[in-house]
Amino acid sequence: MKKLTSTLLAATAVFALSSCEELEKLGDIDLGIPFEKTIPVNIAIPTALDGSATFTYGDTLKLIESTEVEPYLDVIKEVNIKSIKARVTNYVGDPDVDFTGSILLNNEFSIGIDTLTLAENAEVILEDKDGAYFKIAQFLLNQKQVSYGAELRVSKVPVEFDLKLIFEVEIKASAIEAIK
Repeated sequence: MKKLTSTLLAATAVFALSSCEELEKLGDIDLGIPFEKTIPVNIAIPTALDGSATFTYGDTLKLIESTEVEPYLDVIKEVNIKSIKARVTNYVGDPDVDFTGSILLNNEFSIGIDTLTLAENAEVILEDKDGAYFKIAQFLLNQKQVSYGAELRVSKVPVEFDLKLIFEVEIKASAIEAIK
């Protein structure tokens, strides 16, 4: 009888511990959040002899800017970048203008923007070269923000448009820890 009680007690303890791990996993919340940052571009004067112009801009992407993420900010377990898109909106200018550039992140690594002909809603996905998406995700996980600078070049001026950078981010956080 004592052996049966000990076995049942041990089995209950193993079940309870595995159940706690399962409950903890069930307590995780997955958030798919698009973070949009808008870069206003208004270039009237060429900066090169060929009639092209360059433009620079800097800002910071902060997780706290999302009301969906803010309650879980201190209990984030994992961050993944699914994609980064550059989209042109509110375009005014010649229909035959090409745009290229790069986004420098935390002054450590960059992602290039392939040539894009400027037009309303023209869009390009920024390629994940050299593990850039992973590096961005690590900054967001550890520092809850990432700074970026954009260096853009247009083939003709004048042009005016908004360049939307759309960061598709997946976040896994502990809902259980958030309510403690």
